[in-house]
Amino acid sequence: MAEHIFSDEAEFIYSLLLEHYDNREIDSDSVMIESEEYKHTINIDAFEYGLNEFLKNNLISKYEGYIDGSFGIRILRKCENMLKSGQKTLNSLQEKETRDSSQKVNITINGNVSGNNAIGAFQNTTVNMANNQIDFEKAASLVKSISENLQSIGLTESEKKSVSDSIEDIRSAIIRQDSNIIQTALKHIRDLCFNVAGNLLASGIVHQISSLLP
Repeated sequence: MAEHIFSDEAEFIYSLLLEHYDNREIDSDSVMIESEEYKHTINIDAFEYGLNEFLKNNLISKYEGYIDGSFGIRILRKCENMLKSGQKTLNSLQEKETRDSSQKVNITINGNVSGNNAIGAFQNTTVNMANNQIDFEKAASLVKSISENLQSIGLTESEKKSVSDSIEDIRSAIIRQDSNIIQTALKHIRDLCFNVAGNLLASGIVHQISSLLP
């Protein structure tokens, strides 16, 4: 059986995942790649081509693209082990392939979501902020909406508690105007919502947080 040679697109995506892992930005096997991270190197079609290669080789279970060009990715244990070991390229995987055949690929690609009321409120705002600065007014409005709709997002009770704690962190950080704390807490909420399958409200929150983050 011929060995698979990974494309340059897939290798580039792996380098981004490795960077996120090194920065401890992969939470619960989920990671969000913003368009700014890849658009100066490859276009969105090439990025998606590389993601499909990850799917075919049992490295991720699914990905979801958003209208702002960002991608939410769920990695499988096979890929996670490679990142943990510090493996620098996908093609070096060939030296030790064949042990991880137990993982199954379940592809779920959700299209762009739209809706009314609370769902629309999470989707219809575009936020453009320069540098590393958060729009504190938008952040306050967003966490207020999340708090008001928390029971409808589809989270477990422990996840709801975690979101509530993050909301309190954000509110305190807004008073201090601490962008770093706000960004960390928003990313945590986004990752929890990304894990909720088929909930339009959760998908809207993921999109809105991605739009708000610098």
